[in-house]
Amino acid sequence: MKWQIVCPIVLATALLLLGLEVLAEQACQITVREGMSLQAAISLAPAGAVICLEAGVWRENLVITKPLTVQGMGPNEKSTIMGYGRTAPVIRVEGDQSTRVTLNGITVMWGPIGIAVVGAAQVIIVNSAVRSCGYGIAVAKSAQATVTNSSVADCEVSGVYVTDSALVNVHNAEIKSTMGWIAIHVDSSARALLTAATIKDNTYTGVVVGNDAQADIRDSLIENNGKDGIAVGGSACVSIIASKIVNNKWRGIALGDSAHVTLINNHIAANGMYGVFLYEPPCAITDRVFLGYLTGQNNIIPDVLEPEGNQLGAVCPQVLQFLATKEGGELDRRQ
Repeated sequence: MKWQIVCPIVLATALLLLGLEVLAEQACQITVREGMSLQAAISLAPAGAVICLEAGVWRENLVITKPLTVQGMGPNEKSTIMGYGRTAPVIRVEGDQSTRVTLNGITVMWGPIGIAVVGAAQVIIVNSAVRSCGYGIAVAKSAQATVTNSSVADCEVSGVYVTDSALVNVHNAEIKSTMGWIAIHVDSSARALLTAATIKDNTYTGVVVGNDAQADIRDSLIENNGKDGIAVGGSACVSIIASKIVNNKWRGIALGDSAHVTLINNHIAANGMYGVFLYEPPCAITDRVFLGYLTGQNNIIPDVLEPEGNQLGAVCPQVLQFLATKEGGELDRRQ
């Protein structure tokens, strides 16, 4: 189809490969029991070591600057790392591209940031949980992170925050009950891939992509968030494919500024206002006008009187009705 576009997002293959390499548990080389210093074990461990945690709680703020694995007993708080004093990330991973760290089967709690990844470090967070932090997971600079088979919950500011030129892959993971403004925030020139992700029950917006960021959202559920399900602004480029965006208190998908967005095969229903919304008159009281590009086809977007109807209408403005047709179409406002 001539109008179908794909954001020039290049992280999918690299990050999926990064995440799939370590799904299996690895043989322990160093075992740390409750009462022993985990930071001391990390500092003394050789590069590439596998550090295993027994059941217990470690009240430490960890810094990791070498490739290694920290392996606990699962995301059910059996092996819990709790920040001390809430003055630094519970776990900070920093280094160049050779700094490949796996956090497997641990629970992280009580820090201004649960897990911070900076520099060019690469981190895999698998079978783990992040709870009750300011930011759950923050990825910055040119770092990369894969979050798979894990959950992030009850954060005060954001569940996952990605900025600068960082890359993040959220696969088969749940981001829920964030109390701050945004559950997943992709900012600056960052890139994100969400596959089989669940973003639900957050106090405000589920996913925000802004500035020059890129995101690819596939086979995901964005449900019961307190404001918009997904909001895209700035010059961000976003593809949303085969996902359910339902029961959000405001709009299912809200678009503004000069965003480039592709919507294909989504179910956008039962939202408190519109299914798909442009931030411009007459849909909003504003002087701003959407100056981006929107294309899509074959989306299910029920109107007010239909089952699962969006409460103020399927789309606003009505020119967006092509999104629910089999043949699809485009709205091109680029200048």
